[in-house]
Amino acid sequence: MNYLLKNKEVLTLIGAARLESVWVQSGRIWLTREGDPRDYCLAAGSRLALDGARLVVLEALEDAALAVVVAGQEQHGGARLTLALSSPGGR
Repeated sequence: MNYLLKNKEVLTLIGAARLESVWVQSGRIWLTREGDPRDYCLAAGSRLALDGARLVVLEALEDAALAVVVAGQEQHGGARLTLALSSPGGR
C-alpha cells in the first residue's frame, strides 16, 4: 500500500494482518511500532522490517512518499488495515 504524507501528517496503521515492512520512497518520516521501545527516523531509500507489528505510527518530518508491505497482501488483494490520518493543527 502506498501513501503520500504532507509535512507533520501522522498516519496510524492498525492491522488485522501483520505489517511486514515500510519503505520510504521520498522525504523523511519518524516511526514507532508496537513492542519496540525504539523510535526510528527514516530517510528516502530506507526500508525497515516491522517484524509483524500490528500497530505502527508514522509522522512525516517533511513531505514523504512511502510503501507499506502487509502479510498476505498479494494473496488477498489487500489486507485489512484501520487507518487514522491526522494533519497538523487537527485540519
